[in-house]
Amino acid sequence: MKKKWIAVLLSFIFCGLGHIYAGSLIRGIVFIVLSVIAISCSQSVSAVFALVFLAIWGYGMIDAARMVKKANLATKNR
Repeated sequence: MKKKWIAVLLSFIFCGLGHIYAGSLIRGIVFIVLSVIAISCSQSVSAVFALVFLAIWGYGMIDAARMVKKANLATKNR
């Protein structure tokens, strides 16, 4: 049984790690790539991408908690 707070903490530390902890490797990699792109663009293109990064980061924490809940339900139903 995985803990939601650990997934949120990992996503807080680095976007995508919570998804990997929850067992969604591809989704975690997508969040990592999106956050790196947003950070890079915020430094080179426009500061608006910093807001995009914050949105991705915030959504990533919420989604990681949902993925843990989903994984725990799937484990419980086996």
